[in-house]
Amino acid sequence: MQGGVGLGVAVDALEYVTGRPTVWATAQYLRYASPPGEIEIQLTLEVVGYNMTQARALVMMGGEEVLTVLAALGARNFELTGQKIEMPAVRGPLDCEHVSMARDGVQAMFSNWDLRLARGRVKEAAVSGPGKGDCIFYVKVAGGPRLVTASDIAMVGDMMPMAFGDAFGAFINGNSIDNTIRFGDRAVSEWIMLECSVFDLRRGYAHGMAHMWADDGTYLATASQSVIMRTIGADGTLNRGAPKKQAG
Repeated sequence: MQGGVGLGVAVDALEYVTGRPTVWATAQYLRYASPPGEIEIQLTLEVVGYNMTQARALVMMGGEEVLTVLAALGARNFELTGQKIEMPAVRGPLDCEHVSMARDGVQAMFSNWDLRLARGRVKEAAVSGPGKGDCIFYVKVAGGPRLVTASDIAMVGDMMPMAFGDAFGAFINGNSIDNTIRFGDRAVSEWIMLECSVFDLRRGYAHGMAHMWADDGTYLATASQSVIMRTIGADGTLNRGAPKKQAG
């Protein structure tokens, strides 16, 4: 199970139970969850105030905790509102290159997504040398155009590590340790733009973030992550072991 899926379904469940939109949510990824099996979500409303609910969600599988989610949900009447960052001016999704992150013979989430690259490099194209790590992707909303949900945002935000290969000129990706989403507005959209920024890679761990945008320029959210960096094997899978040092 992709970590963003676990975070997304937990946040959707919290929004349904509380009737409040998510302001902020973070997930700590503890274990891998692989089929076969069933996921159970345990919700706890820690503090329920007039305008805000502070909550916790545990995503369980086989009696073990897979990920822990903390979230704040709510809305207040406030005189001021505004959006001070702007959606990047790049080509629209239909004018961008389609890229596939799916692996041959493996049915996974990526197999069902329409992913377009507006800026940057992925996979083998990234190994020509280090880049800026400021990739921009479009991901088509399933069943869109429709109102984007918290789970849509969480799933797309968890794709931010695809920008690490471009940043460091290597065929790499990673496993998320955490994912924090700071939510903006919601909007009807056919695509979500993911504007990635890579910060740092050292001691085998990397950090980055991504702003997300709807078709009309509405700011949806910002996702930030820390990642266990992995090299990618010839079959497209992540190599779990650390790369060996060269002799001499």
